[in-house]
Amino acid sequence: MRKILAATACTASVVVAAAGATVPVATAAPVQPAPPRSMPGATPAGPLADFTKPGPLKVATNYAPTKCSSSLMGMIMLLQARGEGIKEEMTCSLAFPYGPESPVGVQIFAPFGKAAKGPYPAVIFMPGIGGNPSQYTALARNWASHGFIIAMPFTFWNSLIEVPSLGTAVLAYMSRDPGNPLFRRVDWSRISYAGHSAGGQGALQAASLYPSTGTAIDPRFHVVSVFTIANGPLALGSTVNVPALVLGGRLDNIVPPWAWQTMWQFNGMQSAPAYFAVSRTAHHLDVARSARTNPFLGVTTAWLMHVAYHDPAAARVFLGKDWSLPHDKSFDEVKRNRVAARALPKRPLTEPTGNPGR
Repeated sequence: MRKILAATACTASVVVAAAGATVPVATAAPVQPAPPRSMPGATPAGPLADFTKPGPLKVATNYAPTKCSSSLMGMIMLLQARGEGIKEEMTCSLAFPYGPESPVGVQIFAPFGKAAKGPYPAVIFMPGIGGNPSQYTALARNWASHGFIIAMPFTFWNSLIEVPSLGTAVLAYMSRDPGNPLFRRVDWSRISYAGHSAGGQGALQAASLYPSTGTAIDPRFHVVSVFTIANGPLALGSTVNVPALVLGGRLDNIVPPWAWQTMWQFNGMQSAPAYFAVSRTAHHLDVARSARTNPFLGVTTAWLMHVAYHDPAAARVFLGKDWSLPHDKSFDEVKRNRVAARALPKRPLTEPTGNPGR
């Protein structure tokens, strides 16, 4: 992204009004270098292998990650992770209660550098209750390196539709500010909502509301998908009318995939293509693993490339009689609805479908 290197290296603050509150959004942060092209041990053979690798674009963010173990809240989160067998060090930003910064804000991951042209599709991703956006760095960096702008709104509770609303409002503000690195960089015709745990139920709520109301934000506003990882129960699948991917973990004791994810979420998704996949080995916090071991990295990247770019390789994962996702051995349950079974590939997109943001 043009000028993002200089912009993210400087101390800056963007303040917007959201839901009647003044919300500090961005603070000083160093540019994060792109990860190496090859990550030894990260990618098992399978249909999703190529999607676990970093894309061609460098990535910058506005929050500098630190070790979660540097705060009491981070230590509590690490204890849960250790109980689930996660031995890796998790990363956190300094947003309260993980540090002294504001508990409300939006972390951005975006392409930058000479190769970053844009505008790019956007993903508005919500953490879970008590979650810290930097815990999802591996996922967000990979998505952004493939040509997406990631907005991660957080309020600590991260449960209901006000959180994705915050992310949408801040992204709109940034894309209209001539002094912001995201000025005219958001392709509003290709928006995806996503989230983990309680943030996932907020994403489903947003995907139910914004397809009919989002044009108030921008006339080109269009939700192309929603995806959730081990999401909460406070959302109905029957109200979701955009392509959806619901992901669960077989070893998740907080969100058992046989419960609401199946009963009143995936089973209720009948009007648009919908998919349900359960990772054979995933616990609740495995979503915060590094790129080397994250069980959801490949499938979520493939999903985004499919719905936003109509990428042919990604389409083969989800479309056709011989769709390859069921053959990925890292998932022990994979299914799709009748609409998805009839869906056909679309012409690949390499350019944005709408004009640059105002």
